[in-house]
Amino acid sequence: MIELSEADLAAVRRILSLHLTEGQSVWAFGSRVKGTARPWSDLDLVVKGRDLCRYPTTIACRTPLRNRRSR
Repeated sequence: MIELSEADLAAVRRILSLHLTEGQSVWAFGSRVKGTARPWSDLDLVVKGRDLCRYPTTIACRTPLRNRRSR
């Protein structure tokens, strides 16, 4: 299970759906998976699959996840 609100998880899924192609998958790791996340923790993701070289090493997201510290 990933420690994210339903709204944040939906945003991540939406963003990934815009960038992933057939034969690719995303795995989450780190504190949000281990259950040790802090309010400011990031979400660590790795993309596995074919044709990854055509992607930049970082995909900039113009719609950041909500700031969890402001809740």
